[in-house]
Amino acid sequence: AEYMGEFDLTRSLQATPFGMSAYKANFSIQEAEFIRRELEVTMETGLILMDELHLCYAITPFKDLPSPDWTLYLALYYKLDSTRQRICQLIGLSERLLVRRSMDKQNYKVPAKPEAQRNELIAQRFYAALMLCDLVNEISIPCVEAKYKVNRGAVQNLLRTSQMFANMMVNFSSTMQWHGLERVLVAYVKRLGFGVKPDLVPLTEIKGVQAGRARMFWTAGFKTIKSIANADSDDLLMRVREKCTAGKYLSPGATRAIVHHATLLLQQKAEELQEEALLLMQK
Repeated sequence: AEYMGEFDLTRSLQATPFGMSAYKANFSIQEAEFIRRELEVTMETGLILMDELHLCYAITPFKDLPSPDWTLYLALYYKLDSTRQRICQLIGLSERLLVRRSMDKQNYKVPAKPEAQRNELIAQRFYAALMLCDLVNEISIPCVEAKYKVNRGAVQNLLRTSQMFANMMVNFSSTMQWHGLERVLVAYVKRLGFGVKPDLVPLTEIKGVQAGRARMFWTAGFKTIKSIANADSDDLLMRVREKCTAGKYLSPGATRAIVHHATLLLQQKAEELQEEALLLMQK
């Protein structure tokens, strides 16, 4: 309906923290309400840190998700350990839904009731979270494809959309002043970008070092940016080739470039620390 009255121009409107959070994270109000409800429950019940699956679920988007193979899904569900079963309970995953879906894959229609649609979304997100958890723990894309019966495009799209969604969640948590959750998510965004375990994240900051090369350097004993920056490129290449079969694909020119970029990165980090120290002294 069109408002035909007069506006009071002397009064101003101000967004609520929730409204500002939704705006900054680029969520619709409906999406933001769903996310806020889920995150509030997570913060009340606690985030299970014994298994990264709980955090993976929190940053799994709710659009463009891979379609589950419901029979396979139910089999995987029954194989979950006690920690993951606890995660299922906390997020509200319905075992009854999985059984019904696996028995009636062709004719099943999602009921129109909001609760039924929410249960469906939880189930689809959890299936994607299982895939995502494998990927950030360096399980290869072909292995994930085979394990969950999805195509490569769906797996790659999940990685891409999850990283975007995680960044949106960081903005949302920051504006809502949920700083503890924000710090956890910030650390995880980098892992999503490279699909690596936490110990390799610093190495992937070096230009030219992706997940595979980071793991090679780690295996060869070069576990920090400093160790690579201080290394002789010929010695680095020799040790990588001794320790890793894939090291034969690393060229001398690429190795010299990586050592150079590691040196620049180390200098940059040192300058940033000096600036922070000066700011602290000024305060």
